Amino acid sequence: MQTFERIFRAHLEGRAAQEALEQAVDITSGVRACLLCFERDHSGCHRAIVAEEMADREAFQIRHLGVRHGLAEEAGYGDFENGRAYAFG
Repeated sequence: MQTFERIFRAHLEGRAAQEALEQAVDITSGVRACLLCFERDHSGCHRAIVAEEMADREAFQIRHLGVRHGLAEEAGYGDFENGRAYAFG
């Protein structure tokens, strides 16, 4: 288990985090929903952990969406001279 994952899972054990997870489950139950994050790869991101925790509470189907590397640059979304890519959609 990676260090960030161990730290984040410990954080999720707290009362406020548990309440937030329950609220997220209540909000998304029975509707389509999407967890978003800036990280390209879900396997190294907190959203995968949150999705797993939510799926443990409710019968959610988890589907990880990806973006092909370089897509933002090809589409002209960003200030690449300064190392910035922007969200788009």
